[in-house]
Amino acid sequence: MNKETPNRLRYVYNLIFPHGCRKITIHGYLFKRVQEYKERVQVLQHLVPVYSEFDRPINTGAHAITAEVEVPAKEKKPVLEWGDKNATALDDILLLLSVFTLRDVFAAPEPIG
Repeated sequence: MNKETPNRLRYVYNLIFPHGCRKITIHGYLFKRVQEYKERVQVLQHLVPVYSEFDRPINTGAHAITAEVEVPAKEKKPVLEWGDKNATALDDILLLLSVFTLRDVFAAPEPIG
């Protein structure tokens, strides 16, 4: 069963895209790099130097908005039981992104702080 919601944008923290990838669509959610992506990724924690699309020096790090996600008009219910009646499939996706990228990937409707 789908939950009716208006199209909206959410800010995604700590998501690192594959080399050269500017956007990813997952289950109807469109994740796009922010304009300042290079600078924001360099602020994240890097315990070893990384040389990929651009250099990422060793850094103890901080959270940073690295992407924006466009939420579809009809969001599906999550597969996992979150204990929150407002949870959606986006919560499941962010959890999986956290697991597979080894980063705490989360989203907020407005920038934090």
